[in-house]
Amino acid sequence: MTDENIQERDAFQQAWDEPQKSALAQSELDTLIDQLIEALKTVFDPEIPVDIYELGLIYRVDVSDDRDVVVDMTLTAPGCPVAGEMPGWVADAVEPLPGVRQVDVEMTFQPQWGMDMMSDEARLELGAMTDWLGQQPGGLKGVVKAAREARLTPSTAFRAVRGGIDVPP
Repeated sequence: MTDENIQERDAFQQAWDEPQKSALAQSELDTLIDQLIEALKTVFDPEIPVDIYELGLIYRVDVSDDRDVVVDMTLTAPGCPVAGEMPGWVADAVEPLPGVRQVDVEMTFQPQWGMDMMSDEARLELGAMTDWLGQQPGGLKGVVKAAREARLTPSTAFRAVRGGIDVPP
């Protein structure tokens, strides 16, 4: 390898390693991300009372400098009855956002979805944590203590109690 080839390779590597700059201002990107999350939270599988974002079905959202949005998502099971419709629902939720030029929703099953991908809020909504919280001794204080030990957010613990979980006195 000649010195010239080494210099070209080093220049290429340096350019490759350099952080990419977005044409969107950080505040604009932050606002768009918040809007995208809120839009994704309006999409539900008709058989599950939790939005697809909290269920962990959204694997990646990419926004180009031209404000094209690509969403990589999955389903709880490959044979889901709404598999053909869900990408359209996601696109319909995201496309109306101000400035979004185009939306592409891609379905993937790698990695395979699992219940561990759900947020605490989704687990509570589905009752996956209801039994555990309801078995905590000490009434409300016991639930709060158990929620803290499990590192649940205060809003999640509050929703659990407000949601009518039977807590021993």
